Amino acid sequence: MELPDWSISMAGLEYLVFFPFIVLFQVYAWHCYHKNKLTVRVRHMVWSSLFFVYLLAVIEITGPGDFRDIGRYGQLIRPEEINLVPLRWASFFGLTANLLLFMPLGFFQKLLWNRSLCSAAATGFSFSLLIEISQLVNRRSTDIDDLLANTLGVVLGWFLCRFLFHNSRKKYQPCGYPPFFLRHAEQFSIVLMFAVNFLVRPLFRYFH
Repeated sequence: MELPDWSISMAGLEYLVFFPFIVLFQVYAWHCYHKNKLTVRVRHMVWSSLFFVYLLAVIEITGPGDFRDIGRYGQLIRPEEINLVPLRWASFFGLTANLLLFMPLGFFQKLLWNRSLCSAAATGFSFSLLIEISQLVNRRSTDIDDLLANTLGVVLGWFLCRFLFHNSRKKYQPCGYPPFFLRHAEQFSIVLMFAVNFLVRPLFRYFH
């Protein structure tokens, strides 16, 4: 009789730990919409839930550090693993991958919240910068090329959404003027997912 592979089970829990936070976030967002008498369609909530899934995929692919990595490798700032010169370490595959990875971020921001190009680019830049800084603690290279390519990917995704939905009458974003929390929903979503990955998810890795 074979024993169950507990390492696989606990790896699954690492992903499941995100979902209670996502559900609570969405429930609170729905409450805010109704409390402020704003019209919100179910499809908006569905698409915004998919946005959380996308953020989880980005976190998994990029591999930002967590609190367990702080001090694990001795020196925090390692100049040899930081590139601040554009196109110094860049490869065509790496740049293309970073562009494609962050295009949905610009697409979602335009589709769900009708963000301006500058606002979407600023959010993408900040998210990418947060990832790059966190990679200082887990010995992954911190590269300005990734930061620039990710931001450009957000811009391309924003234009793609505008092109596809420019003449469409479909409206995914809520109607009305929402309060502060809802006006910055994607930023709060990013901070939430990053915080869970940095502080909560590592707790389940102790069982591996």
